[in-house]
Amino acid sequence: MKHSVQDIIYSSIEYHNENSDTPVDINGGDTAKLFSEGGPLDSLALVSLISDVEANLKSRTGIDVHLLAYASQKNPGNRDFATVGSLIALVQNALNGKQKISK
Repeated sequence: MKHSVQDIIYSSIEYHNENSDTPVDINGGDTAKLFSEGGPLDSLALVSLISDVEANLKSRTGIDVHLLAYASQKNPGNRDFATVGSLIALVQNALNGKQKISK
């Protein structure tokens, strides 16, 4: 599932980059900054990106995940949105939790 999650996230970032004045430099791969010190996203851009990731997850996997709610329940104040890699890990954990619940 990791490869699919990566594809979904990078696809969402590419869409964001095409439609934003604050592109994410994905040349850094999983260490590329998103919503952290020195990251290009403000809170509105982050919410937009997360919304797109959630929509892509739903359309490609059929699983409805609410990442902002999941992240705040898991660990309030965490850094799940700091980098591309931390976002990938968050999505994988959220999907794993959803799959366990639905079984």
